[in-house]
Amino acid sequence: MSTLGRADATTAQLLTALVTAAPLAEISAGTTVQKPDAALVEQWERQWSSPIERFEMVGGAGRADTRTEKEAGAQTRLLTQEDEPPQTLFRVVAKPGAPLLVGVRLHIAR
Repeated sequence: MSTLGRADATTAQLLTALVTAAPLAEISAGTTVQKPDAALVEQWERQWSSPIERFEMVGGAGRADTRTEKEAGAQTRLLTQEDEPPQTLFRVVAKPGAPLLVGVRLHIAR
């Protein structure tokens, strides 16, 4: 069963991202919401899923965004090496040029 964008009982949302070098024939660009066929999504998950490593900042849970992070989120500036690191970093290993599918569980504070 596909887990594309499904919430579960542990107050988390699964965000699935698919990155390809070329457009997929099964999806067309547009302004309307499209829901891919579940069997197709399951096929993509089998073919292109990559494991991820998640690194969390010690003591960072619940900390408010810094001014720098807010500016970067608003796209008014870029983060630099000198800025504080983000609370969460993700590392993905994938073949260059190959499609990449990752699922990231986003925990929601109660």
